[in-house]
Amino acid sequence: MSWTTPEALKKQLQKLWEKGVLLRELVEDSGYFPRQLTCKKPTSDDLSSRFNEVRQWISLLSESAEKGYHLEWREVRHRVIGMNRLPAKIWVDSAFDAVKILGLRKTSERYLHLFQYIVVAQPVLRSWLIKYPLRVLEQDWTKLLSIIGWLQLNPRPGIYLRQLDLPDINSKFIEQHRGILTELLDLTLPPETIDPSARGILQFNRRFGFRDKPQRVRYRFARQDREIDSHEFSSLSLPVTSVFVIENEINFLTFSGPVGSMAVFGRGYGFDMLSSARWLCRQKLFYWGDIDTHGFAILSQFRQLYPHTQSFLMDENTLLTHRASWVKEDKPCSRLLSHLTEHEQQLYQALVHDRFGEKIRLEQEYISMAVIQQALEKLYPSS
Repeated sequence: MSWTTPEALKKQLQKLWEKGVLLRELVEDSGYFPRQLTCKKPTSDDLSSRFNEVRQWISLLSESAEKGYHLEWREVRHRVIGMNRLPAKIWVDSAFDAVKILGLRKTSERYLHLFQYIVVAQPVLRSWLIKYPLRVLEQDWTKLLSIIGWLQLNPRPGIYLRQLDLPDINSKFIEQHRGILTELLDLTLPPETIDPSARGILQFNRRFGFRDKPQRVRYRFARQDREIDSHEFSSLSLPVTSVFVIENEINFLTFSGPVGSMAVFGRGYGFDMLSSARWLCRQKLFYWGDIDTHGFAILSQFRQLYPHTQSFLMDENTLLTHRASWVKEDKPCSRLLSHLTEHEQQLYQALVHDRFGEKIRLEQEYISMAVIQQALEKLYPSS
């Protein structure tokens, strides 16, 4: 049967549920209902050639009307079978009827209960609750509201998450819900208690004033290999003339730069430990990562902190010289990178579009020592 069935009508309503339309309409009537549903009906030829099937179809729709649909009928005069009454339009009169048809009345009632409960506690969340009704159903609101309320009374507490003493709430719960908590706290806390420069779940603590575990920075300078607190690193006063941030540990350990150069062991996408070391702004600064899409993504991100950063051995010539050492990049990235030079961008795009081969990657540890030494001599010819 090619005509609209009760199952097809239900699918239309299911899509409205998945978009959050039905729950939104339960709390804020926007005039979306009554809603006419799409209905494919028998043609004039069908009435004469498939009359029994048409009668069955009418019977099915008539039964569905008892479950909450509203059928609009019309009289049809046919030259063979005479006058007949056929469904012309199918409506759902309200969101309540729609959730009843879908068998989601109890779920809807739970949303309405949560909506009232949350709005009483935090009225400012009303718009968020309407915008994301299905997400409302996924959360433990007793705990979330408890955390929100505590931070409203104790803004930027300056303690570790582990020290937050609330019934049935531990630091693991907060860590697992940093995403949703960030959204809610941004709406419920005074702007002056939020650090807008701290973004993403990894910077949750700094954004809302919790203490972070001290980050460590490992560096080599003047034949010393040290690892110190990031705060201590930010206040270093050494006769440094250039700094090389190196991602690979072997390259970090074997790096032999000119006098006055420092090697810093990189941490991939995480640069928080270097963000407060503003003395780096006064140094020649180099970033050395793998030649692959993520290597350039990390370089681009690092330049957001230190725009004067130069890349080291992340060029097309180095890549092509080490063809025998190429491996496959597992999960390449292809997003827009806004902080690359023209030549870096060209190489990044070549990797994204597989110009040299599929998912090409050159790990920096496979670059020959001779090439590294030549690159350093080119940078520091008198060293």
